[in-house]
Amino acid sequence: MTLAYYYSLLRKKEEELQRVYRCEAKLLNSQAEFQAYQRFVMEPELSSNTWDGKKAEKFQQIRNEDMLESYQDIIEQQFSVVFDQLSSKANDIKEEIYLIRQMIAQLEAQQAEQ
Repeated sequence: MTLAYYYSLLRKKEEELQRVYRCEAKLLNSQAEFQAYQRFVMEPELSSNTWDGKKAEKFQQIRNEDMLESYQDIIEQQFSVVFDQLSSKANDIKEEIYLIRQMIAQLEAQQAEQ
């Protein structure tokens, strides 16, 4: 393979790494926004003046046990999984970039000898 090929591949991998970093930044913003909206899961607040009885209790139970727990799971677990995957992908790309740079250095050294 030629130097031009490896320089092109290096540029492609560097762009790919930047896309992963941009994705991570956008996801971080989305996570912050998602956390800010968590309070809306419990709105409107129910009182005996607004809604009372067995159906109100069941609704409140669903909000507390299902909706709020699911919302918190997304914030605490699911975002973490995606961040871990992005970090792993970034590390893989960095390793590829390192190997490509090594190959470029070898090819340049070979050309210098000739």
